[in-house]
Amino acid sequence: MRQAIIIFTRIPVRGKTKTRMMPHLTPEQCAMLHSCFLRDIVRVCESGNAEIFVSYAPEDGEALRLQKLMGKKKEYLAQRGKTLGERMLHAFEDVFERGVQAAVLIGTDVPEIGESCIRKAFWTLQEKDLVFGRTADGGYYLVGMKKPHREAFGLGEYGHGRVLEETLREIRRAGLSTGFTETLHDMDTPDDLRGFRERMRREERLKKSVTGRYLAKISKISVIVPVYNERKTIESLQKELWPYRILLK
Repeated sequence: MRQAIIIFTRIPVRGKTKTRMMPHLTPEQCAMLHSCFLRDIVRVCESGNAEIFVSYAPEDGEALRLQKLMGKKKEYLAQRGKTLGERMLHAFEDVFERGVQAAVLIGTDVPEIGESCIRKAFWTLQEKDLVFGRTADGGYYLVGMKKPHREAFGLGEYGHGRVLEETLREIRRAGLSTGFTETLHDMDTPDDLRGFRERMRREERLKKSVTGRYLAKISKISVIVPVYNERKTIESLQKELWPYRILLK
């Protein structure tokens, strides 16, 4: 069975991407963070046997900018449609027209996604019509199917806490079966960023990710240590406050 992963993304452009992170991050840092997400997601997608398609927003620029970041050995498809739902539906239609038999579409706000998550999604599609990956805020970061299902993309509004609930209601009303892969946290806001940093302290995989290394690089904190045994205290603080860097003066 021909399987495909659709990476559904905007092009990382300063001032246009991850804007909800501002002013916690600068426009340049927001664009770089998005680039890090993409690099982590591509690495996970390339670990399997599925074909990789990149569905990008053409209003952000040319596909060449993404090719430099994600590699040329993928097919880049410009998104079509006015609404988010229409764009996702058309992305599936474009891929199935190329002979693919099962496809999963993933967003790019989930740098924590792992190989097991994608494998489980394809396994689920062997028995179910659709598969979803929930986000902790009530949305979804992954949707998969074996043929286009318009019922999954009819919402008039996205970006609220009932997106998955309302989508599932329409799907079940159409008599379609659904399954689920892992629940993950997406990264849209400064609070999401703080949560990711906290999970980095517990999970070595996140520390070693492109996103994790970048966040460790830009995380800084100033600390005044009013004690005589500075070295022992500083070493303890460095361990406690990681990934924030302590600036010593």
